[in-house]
Amino acid sequence: MFSTDKPITDVSEDKLGRSGFAERLAKAIINFNTADSYAIALQGSWGCGKTSVLNMAICKIEELAGEKTVIVKFNPWNFTTTGQLIDQFFATMSNKLKLSKSDKRLQTVGGLIEKYSSVLEYTQYIPVVGPYLDVVKSLAKAAGKEMKETADKKLHDATIQKAKIEEALKEIDFQILVVIDDVDRLPNDQIRLIFQLVNSVAGFPHTVYLLSYDKDIVAHALDDVQGQRGAEYLEKIIQVPFDMPPIDEFRVRTILREKLEAIRKDTNSEQFDEMHWRRVFYNCISPLVNTLRDVNRLCNVLPFSCEAVRGEVDFADMAGITALRVFAPTVYEWIHNNGEHLTGEIVAKEDRDYEKRVQEESKKLYPKDPEFMLKAVACLFPRFSVETLYVGGCPDEEQLHQSMRIADRSKFNIYFSLSLENITIRRSDVDKSLLTMDEEQLRDYLAILTKEGYMQSYLKEVEYHASRVPANRVPLLISVLSFGQGHIDKNEELLQANDMVLCSAAIRRLFLQIEDYDQRYKLIESIIRHTNEDSFAAITRFVDSVDRNCEELKLFPSCQLVSDADRMHLCKVYIEDLMVVLGKRSLLELEEGDLAEWIWKKTDEDTYRDYIKKSCTEDGFALGFLVKFVRQYRNSDGSNALFDFEDEPYQDYLSESDSIAVINRMRKRRAFWELKRTDIESAAAFSLLIGKSHREKVSINEVNSLLSEWENEYNVR
Repeated sequence: MFSTDKPITDVSEDKLGRSGFAERLAKAIINFNTADSYAIALQGSWGCGKTSVLNMAICKIEELAGEKTVIVKFNPWNFTTTGQLIDQFFATMSNKLKLSKSDKRLQTVGGLIEKYSSVLEYTQYIPVVGPYLDVVKSLAKAAGKEMKETADKKLHDATIQKAKIEEALKEIDFQILVVIDDVDRLPNDQIRLIFQLVNSVAGFPHTVYLLSYDKDIVAHALDDVQGQRGAEYLEKIIQVPFDMPPIDEFRVRTILREKLEAIRKDTNSEQFDEMHWRRVFYNCISPLVNTLRDVNRLCNVLPFSCEAVRGEVDFADMAGITALRVFAPTVYEWIHNNGEHLTGEIVAKEDRDYEKRVQEESKKLYPKDPEFMLKAVACLFPRFSVETLYVGGCPDEEQLHQSMRIADRSKFNIYFSLSLENITIRRSDVDKSLLTMDEEQLRDYLAILTKEGYMQSYLKEVEYHASRVPANRVPLLISVLSFGQGHIDKNEELLQANDMVLCSAAIRRLFLQIEDYDQRYKLIESIIRHTNEDSFAAITRFVDSVDRNCEELKLFPSCQLVSDADRMHLCKVYIEDLMVVLGKRSLLELEEGDLAEWIWKKTDEDTYRDYIKKSCTEDGFALGFLVKFVRQYRNSDGSNALFDFEDEPYQDYLSESDSIAVINRMRKRRAFWELKRTDIESAAAFSLLIGKSHREKVSINEVNSLLSEWENEYNVR
């Protein structure tokens, strides 16, 4: 709910502990026992709560003085012209007194004021400074010769009417309290007119004026007609100034925290880091919020911002950046324009001059308190914190992403656009998939992501959030990610080949959530053993990820999925499955056959070599095997191709003469010319490269020339 920022009207609404001050102000006004006109001022900066104090004081005066004090409230900012202001001032005062039921004498005074007002129809000529009798000079000068006689008569009548008011007021024992609030909201000319009314034109006996304003603003308005001595003039008019008591920062801070906490709960923000919130609150928000008006401004804007991006941002960071947007827009814009640097990887400080440059920039951007800017930015952006020595905790990239912090590069723009339009995968959906979805729901969800092309984004999310996944959820997630259908014995794969690097990383992180090593190992072994021909490509990629994990993390045993010894055992289990599959189809026919070949050769080279040599007795397999030893180098348009041999010698499996014989036999068969063009070219390049030195290359022109000869020979046949 939005706060309307209306001033309080009753002591019971006081949250800043100012009711005591308001009561003392009320008693002081009641105790003024003077028959003269008196002017009191309540002075304080804009937004400090003067109107609320006035309202509480008036309530107390009404309670203590009863009918002995007539309170006239006049709001000068309701009128646009000087003439309207003067007319309505006297009309307000007159009507209030005429309606008095406590004493007929007050009604009489009200009538006299009405008549007084009517003879002041030349209100546009009333001077804003000087004694009352100077009105004649002003009138005469402004009216001109033709109206001088009329002006003189009006002045005479006004003087008589004012004297009648004064005499009537001297006979009563009532106090008239005229309250004029928000004087500092008026244009300068109307501010000056208000003080002329108080000082002269409406300076009646038994009348107390209570004015509320910002002293600096009013003094400045009076400077123009007082020779830059507006403050001195103000002191002459105001007999008793009351300064607003200092704002209790603790109370304001408490109110702010309570309101922000209510907003946070309404956003259903589950991810909440109390330590980070305290850091943001005290370094980024609290220094900017000094009054209840500030509290209401921030708390009116923040719910809208949070609702627009619900579930995709960190509440503390959204509150912090919103506070900067409302109260320090130059800092806010600087952050927006420097997102690329602020959200970069957290590294050791390399630019020694960066801190100095930022400090100088902060003096320009926020001269009121440059140190505040540095601390505010530092508590939102760990990288900036490190680089400027304002270290306030340095979460890593994964933590920033999990917490949806503004310092996370993928989230940064959301805090400024306040739009979810460019979000491909909602955080709430990621959480459901990792924490609550059953097998069927998860399978359906991933199928949708695959169809929409968001699978890679999802796998990145899995890697980021793997540490949040309970161990009992890991088997299900790994099975679904590896085998699309969620069952290790089903045949429908979900992932595309270009997703597998990300998938392997995600699976590795998920496995590490199972802290019990034996449990982890048994799960991996079970996945490898329970496979079939149709799911073998996924298993191959899975085994490769486990193998690479062990190789890459030899120096960090605690991060390895399995030990080196167990890794070798798992690879052997995989080879057993591979041999079963090879009973039905050739190695060259397998999806991910190259990867399977690499694992096999590395694990058990003897059996691999035996298989290759035996298979190469068939010319089709032999040719397919040989062309894999040829590397092709092409421009992006496919032109200017060059060919050479792989580092591994083909002679370990087929002799040079046998290789040439295989190619010569195959090129004379129709099956050869039905092969992929790249394989045909590689076969020709192989023939040309035999006998050449290591790393010597042949060109596409040479290859095409030889293929022309072969094709002519084939066609002749």
